[in-house]
Amino acid sequence: MLPGVKKVNILGEQAERIYLSFSHDRLATLGLSPEAIFAALNSQNVLTAAGAIETRGGQIFIRLDGAFDRLQQIRDTPIIAGGRTLKLADVATVERGYEDPATFLIRHQGEPALLLGVVMREGWNGLALGKALDAETASINQNLPLGMSLTKVTDQSVNISAAVDEFMIKFFVALLVVMTVCFVSMGWRVGVVVAAAVPLTLAVVFVVMAATDKNFDRITLGSLILALGLLVDDAIIAIEMMVVKNGGGVRPPQSLGLCLEPYRRAHAGRYPGDGRGLYAQWICAVHRRGVRQQCVLDRRYRADCLLDCGGDFYPLAGGAPVAGQKARGGRPRRAV
Repeated sequence: MLPGVKKVNILGEQAERIYLSFSHDRLATLGLSPEAIFAALNSQNVLTAAGAIETRGGQIFIRLDGAFDRLQQIRDTPIIAGGRTLKLADVATVERGYEDPATFLIRHQGEPALLLGVVMREGWNGLALGKALDAETASINQNLPLGMSLTKVTDQSVNISAAVDEFMIKFFVALLVVMTVCFVSMGWRVGVVVAAAVPLTLAVVFVVMAATDKNFDRITLGSLILALGLLVDDAIIAIEMMVVKNGGGVRPPQSLGLCLEPYRRAHAGRYPGDGRGLYAQWICAVHRRGVRQQCVLDRRYRADCLLDCGGDFYPLAGGAPVAGQKARGGRPRRAV
């Protein structure tokens, strides 16, 4: 068996049958009837109870196995005809054959065929197994008799390769569109950051999958294709928020942390309860000088500010977070 093959299922195999054929004229000459032949076969092909053995754990029943397991046993079945004992082979023909008509039959290009289903082992490379099966198929076809051939009907490795190609095409198209939009609207520096965020995120995903012993299969690939839009969208939102904070006078170390503000404020959808993102935001927000100059409001005072002001907290660059109340025009009014 090839490496990577777990098992091989055979589909379309016809069931074997034992056929008994006889001549009614010959049976009439011997003074036999078909019922007598069937009765002789039934009397031999039985399980006979021979007693039981009493043990401490229960009874063990003993049975004499008289069931037929070879074709010659059927042929040697004794038949009594006219005071003589004959063998079944003397009055009938016993032969092995296949079920006719077949209850289940597979055809390939109009011809009867058997279907071999190769099951791959868990965690094996499907593309490598596909190449090994192609080489083994060519080797088997050289040794098959005339009129028989082994043909590949479906190949999962082709579907895997097509899925990988589809993902790569969508990946590069999405990356190109995002880079073009960022270059035109926000400059080349933003485009480089967005372009680097997507492959770096995918690289981290592959590292985590390898560390947790997760397989890279079609289901995982489909999930990455669905998540590709989220990766691009997240990169644009984060870098756009950072640019807005920089334009408002916030320094880069703090603006890097504040770029996660939309995710923290999301109440439903994709980012509920993401504590890791908030931790990353806090680390970036208090980077360098912010560690000494920023402080956290008391929980009770913070709740009172929210109730009185009806707004959110807006961390000031180089200062403590304070409660802000929205003024007219939609812009927050900061109170120190």
